[in-house]
Amino acid sequence: MTPYEDKTLKDSLQEEKNKLKNMSLKDRLWYIWEYYKIPIIGTVVGVFLIFSIFSAVHNNRFETALSCVILNSQPDSEKDLVSEYFDQGFRQYLGLTDETKIDVDHSMSISFDNSNMTEFTYAELAKLSALISSKELDVMIARKDSIDHFGEMGGFFRLKGGSSP
Repeated sequence: MTPYEDKTLKDSLQEEKNKLKNMSLKDRLWYIWEYYKIPIIGTVVGVFLIFSIFSAVHNNRFETALSCVILNSQPDSEKDLVSEYFDQGFRQYLGLTDETKIDVDHSMSISFDNSNMTEFTYAELAKLSALISSKELDVMIARKDSIDHFGEMGGFFRLKGGSSP
């Protein structure tokens, strides 16, 4: 019989506590990391996964009533734009509950001038094209050249009579 078979969990924990008590702080940290890094990493990953799953479940309970993009907008703050014009007015007008989201993105500044095109502009164009082609975007507020550009690609539907322009 080995000496480890007769030990209880309480005895093992007491032995570990006594080992750590006699070490310096640097040695304690090294010892804990060296012998317990797998459980520590597993715990951190587990907490991250649980948080991610909880966050996804929490966010998926909201239904999106409106998805809107305002191009080349320079509001004072996002809170003013969304809460004043959409959350207060539109939400109350339609009688929407708090579980209903209103997504308004006013961060994009799109220009079709080749001299002003940057990688960021191309990324914004790709994001906007993806929203339009996936039919996730309900409303776009923009200058005429932007509306015409995406309209030529068949990205819009007529609100009255007929199909796309």
